[in-house]
Parts: sequence; C-alpha cells; structure tokens
Amino acid sequence: MKITPATSEDIDEIVDGLKAFNESKQAPLIETGERCHFVAKSDTGETIGGVLAILSRYGSLDIHILWVDENQRGSGVGSKILSHIETYAKNKGAYISVLDTFGFQAEGFYIKNGYKEFGRLEGYPKGSCRIFFSKEL
Repeated sequence: MKITPATSEDIDEIVDGLKAFNESKQAPLIETGERCHFVAKSDTGETIGGVLAILSRYGSLDIHILWVDENQRGSGVGSKILSHIETYAKNKGAYISVLDTFGFQAEGFYIKNGYKEFGRLEGYPKGSCRIFFSKEL
C-alpha cells in the first residue's frame, strides 16, 4: 500500500464511494446536498458577518462557520444570519441544524438561539473545550 496526497479526482472517488455506501443503507431525504454560504453587508457594502454551511442529503444543516465582525457583535446581526440560513435550509427540506463552537466563542449565543448541547470535548483546544449543538428546524 502507498498513501499519497489526494488529487481532485481522488477526492471525487472517495466522496462517491462513501455516498454509494450510505445510500445502500439509508435513502437520502433531500435530492441534492449543497453548500449554503451567505454574507451580511452593511448599508455601505462592508462585510459585517457571514455563514458557511452544508445542506446534507440526509436533512441536516451542518454549520461550519458563523462569523460576525467584532464591532457588530451583540447587535442582532448574528441571530439574523442564523435565522436566515435555518429558514433557507428548512425550506429545502432540512429538519435539524448541527454545529460546534469553542468554549471561548459563542456558547451563550447558540443557547439563546434555541440550540441544545449534545456533546462536549474538554481540553480542546488546550485550556478550553469544543461544544457540539443541535436544533430542530
């Protein structure tokens, strides 16, 4: 066996292989998964926040990054972005949202927005924790 860096063709083959296995065990709920990326801009066109997520074929909204400019935090921008992507995903057939955050980031924000903790990894990163949340849409 030889392990080498993956090419884009290799990545496609790996993803297709996992999809085929998964679909042999569980039919997808949504015909096509998609990247769901949204940006929030101020009236002057300045980027003040955004979200990067994946809508999975199995009905989950997997939020990878939600960021709000430091000067906008606490103003409701983050909640508006989160609500927007949740509504978008729900309209596409998603029934659950899943995300994680570090203990020094936005634990209270996600709780305030209806997320429930389902796991916690203490000591990662060192001196903090990684918290896993979900929310029914």
